[in-house]
Amino acid sequence: MNPFTPINRLDSLFAPTLAGTTVAKAGSELRQLPLEVWETEDAYEVLVEVPGLEPSDLEVTYHDDALTLKGERTPPEREGDRRLGRLSYGRFEQTLRFGSAVEADAIAAEAKHGVITIRVPKAEAAKPRKIQITTGTTPRTLEVDDASDEG
Repeated sequence: MNPFTPINRLDSLFAPTLAGTTVAKAGSELRQLPLEVWETEDAYEVLVEVPGLEPSDLEVTYHDDALTLKGERTPPEREGDRRLGRLSYGRFEQTLRFGSAVEADAIAAEAKHGVITIRVPKAEAAKPRKIQITTGTTPRTLEVDDASDEG
């Protein structure tokens, strides 16, 4: 049994907004990206930690209602023998599906201090809207059937 299976199950329980989230499987060649997703009335905001990577090392695409982030972190060239290794290297890919329609043409990404921030605006139809309650301008009358009163 894969020791990360319970953790992967927990991820799916705590992300109902991101129905259909696909992540790299633990123990595979792909690595999972450390990220957070925030939701406001107007947009989703995805924060992805990519320390040591240039924006050109990360590919962000939106296709078929899915935002995909992928790239590769390669180990630096060093001399000597590594005595301790806790940094992860290799290919990574993660796909997110959002719980509502988004404005794909308005998605924007910005890199700052090793964090990529991706703003995914919601489509107008997906945003909450206030429904105005009006009062009828025509008075209504209630008709009572006299036959029902007898008996």
